[in-house]
Amino acid sequence: WNNVYTPWFVQRDNDAEAILASAGLNVHRKVGCVLHEPWAVRPDERQEGVRGAFGSVGFWLHAIADKGPIGETLPAPASLPRPELGLPRSEGVSALDLARPPRRANGEVVDWAAGIRAFWGVGEAAAQAALTLFVTEGLIRFDSSERHRADCSLTARISPHMRWGEVSPRQVHAAARAVGGEGGARAFLRRL
Repeated sequence: WNNVYTPWFVQRDNDAEAILASAGLNVHRKVGCVLHEPWAVRPDERQEGVRGAFGSVGFWLHAIADKGPIGETLPAPASLPRPELGLPRSEGVSALDLARPPRRANGEVVDWAAGIRAFWGVGEAAAQAALTLFVTEGLIRFDSSERHRADCSLTARISPHMRWGEVSPRQVHAAARAVGGEGGARAFLRRL
């Protein structure tokens, strides 16, 4: 599975790995939602970072300077076989009745998320579409002062997709480099 980095989730995953290993199962943990493992990058241990502006992008860039290139993205699996562990039958998400919208006194459904759903696509296909749109149309202007203009759509709009794992930072990094090269995507890659 992909590593997570909130302390109590790190402990949970360490415990789960130990339990699975004691049952004879091999566990493979991957760098999932970051470009570098946080415990492998220590800005405070590099003199160059300490002399720079603490908390700045430069502080971080000094810390990763000797970490080497970002790894390649892995291909999507051809299939995900069901494990033979005698798992219990699962219910679909809709059967859990988790998303019961509120109703007004007259019975009308209040759909608070309608605007968000209309603006944001959800899922891997929507994430790839947002990434493609940004690298083909927005990235070329991201290195200029135009990225600060409020009247243009120059932001990447991929943060929610990265947060929910619909697209990985490595996929974003690879797409930006493929289209913009190191120079054309420099400002964006520094912020990624």
